[in-house]
Amino acid sequence: MIGEIRRIVSLLCALLLVAGVCGCSRTSGNPAVSSDDVVNEPAGTSTETKTEAASEPGTGMEEITTYDEEPTGSSVPETTAPEVTGGESSDSGTTSPDAPAGPELTPAAWTLTGPNGNTVTLLGTMHVLKESDYPMPAELAERLASASVIAVECDTIAAKSDFQYQLALATSMYYTISGDDVTKHISPESVQILTRIFSDFGLDFSLYKLIKPWALYSVLDSLPLASAGYDKVPGYDEYLLEYAKQNGIEIREVESVVFQTDLLVSQPDRLYDLLFQEYAEETPQTMTEAIDLLHDLWASGDIAGIEGEMSDETELPDTDADIVEAFYRAMYTDRNAGMAKTVKELLAQDKNVLFAVGAAHFVGEDGIISLLEKEGLNPVRIEYH
Repeated sequence: MIGEIRRIVSLLCALLLVAGVCGCSRTSGNPAVSSDDVVNEPAGTSTETKTEAASEPGTGMEEITTYDEEPTGSSVPETTAPEVTGGESSDSGTTSPDAPAGPELTPAAWTLTGPNGNTVTLLGTMHVLKESDYPMPAELAERLASASVIAVECDTIAAKSDFQYQLALATSMYYTISGDDVTKHISPESVQILTRIFSDFGLDFSLYKLIKPWALYSVLDSLPLASAGYDKVPGYDEYLLEYAKQNGIEIREVESVVFQTDLLVSQPDRLYDLLFQEYAEETPQTMTEAIDLLHDLWASGDIAGIEGEMSDETELPDTDADIVEAFYRAMYTDRNAGMAKTVKELLAQDKNVLFAVGAAHFVGEDGIISLLEKEGLNPVRIEYH
């Protein structure tokens, strides 16, 4: 169970990092969206503006930086139709089957048809991607072009400019009482593991000791992103958000950034101590291989493979098992039920919707697809050509 929790937490942390929560060192350049032509690589790279999160020694933030776009000259130009692979765009935003195919991406997606003939497209996303994952496959781009509502887990773009949220977030991340730091809240074994891993990435762990366990886990999980090539472009979640904002499309937040942050902040330190100990045998290479494996499973739409990666049979003492089980319910089971309820609400409306949340939410008996089927609905898997 603890290994399963680690992978689920990693998915959520990756989303928070896109929002700049813990100082992700990913540039925020976004793939270009064009209604005039098709390219096989993202374009329109944004200007990087590096901002130091803090300058006082010992804050743990000397090495953590964020990158934001310039307020003008967005990397996603105004457009009336999304960029696609597998065809050339016409003036109407459709694609030509005779054009050369782009990257062979087949992420898991399903379609539901509502009582009014409207459709809800369910797309499993990965919150950090590579440049080669753009442009979006034609089958998905066509559904995006026809969508009047885009539903995502939360509006991470709005969170970046929400001063009150960012202030509250920063306050929740650090120990402020003199003499207190993370080593007082986790086991010596975890401290040793973290010291080694940070050193393996060329970082001094002592500079991060004022960061609380929930945020420190997010930093830890982000360490291999740059070296693995996930630091240049956003995942589909943020891409869809930018597209919606530029084209005046309604955005539906299934949850919120505050809700997701609270999920992490409210957990006991012992949970993160257990998660840190799961890194005992990890190295930069194994951490990079792990994220590459998840990426490959996402890119190929291998739902069974994703479910297999989430399964774990580690036995824990009763007290720890209770902590992990409670978090699993809050993080996964309960959220999936809420997401499935939102899908049903959207389906009842007379609108075409693109519903995009983390791919892990769709898998297994407690996943969105299974929950919808139990309600008598019939999600049809999208086939790629």
